[in-house]
Amino acid sequence: MSKSWSVVSTIDEPKPLVLAFVSYYLALGAEEVHIYLDRASEETRDIQEILHTRSEVSCTICDEAYWQQNAAKQPAHIPRRQRINATNAYRVTKSDWLLHCDADEYLGKVEAVLAALETIDSENDYVLVPVAERVRTEEDDPSALFSEFFRRPVSRAHHDQTIALYEPYGEMLQNNVAGHTLGKSFYRTGRSMTVGVHTLNEAGVTGRVGARLNFQALFHVDDLTERSFIKKLQQRIVRGHGPEKTQAPARKAQLQFVKDHMGAPETLSAFYRGLKKITPDQAQTLHDNGWLMRYEIDPLPSIAQYFPEARVALTVDEFDSLLELT
Repeated sequence: MSKSWSVVSTIDEPKPLVLAFVSYYLALGAEEVHIYLDRASEETRDIQEILHTRSEVSCTICDEAYWQQNAAKQPAHIPRRQRINATNAYRVTKSDWLLHCDADEYLGKVEAVLAALETIDSENDYVLVPVAERVRTEEDDPSALFSEFFRRPVSRAHHDQTIALYEPYGEMLQNNVAGHTLGKSFYRTGRSMTVGVHTLNEAGVTGRVGARLNFQALFHVDDLTERSFIKKLQQRIVRGHGPEKTQAPARKAQLQFVKDHMGAPETLSAFYRGLKKITPDQAQTLHDNGWLMRYEIDPLPSIAQYFPEARVALTVDEFDSLLELT
């Protein structure tokens, strides 16, 4: 019998993305989907009501009462909140494995992933799924929220090559990607552990043994729209988590650029395109080096299947209009 698996995510996103995430993972075969909504509002209460129409879904609103019960008060840093929430889900899940990822991260190649999990030695507490990051190309439908080209992180040996490829924004990428390079993990259940954001060996946790898949199967769509990508960086700065509080050089450079050009929308638009939209020449170089892959992520049919009453288009205009309300 194949091992069962579930997924957990802490989310602060508009309703269409929450429904996309939940329905996508239900369609993949997740036994349970555990959602922690990162703030209390009329919208999150509406989302919770919709999600609870599905018996496979647990949805918790992380309001003041929740944090009083779990951490005395809401932790200031998102990773801390994510670890608490994921560990709570870990303690109650009935599945053999629990995947912890973000709302903009979509598991792919699920048959290969599950087959690999079957072969993992019992000494391994977690299995890291390597990431690929979505990029926009000239082939994309510019109105669609999701598209199908992803770039792979590369080794540091190719640092100079990737810096040159993305000039003048090359220093704002780490190993060919704008976001994280690690991936996210499945955690073997039934053990005493605090679930990590990426792996168990973080935030002072040591001594845990993990395995790593040898292929990319987590597809990171961190730039759902140009506006959402820039807004998230701006929010980090406004909330006191700007370049001064950031260690990673590429992310630090991104935040510094956004901070320096807060009032220059055209400059920020060029910054987004330089990081996230590749030219035909760049696409050819990535392809020739094996750094570009194609994988379709389309949650819309799953939303129609699991939440047929929902009116969701998954378009750029729809998503951007909802950002104005958050």
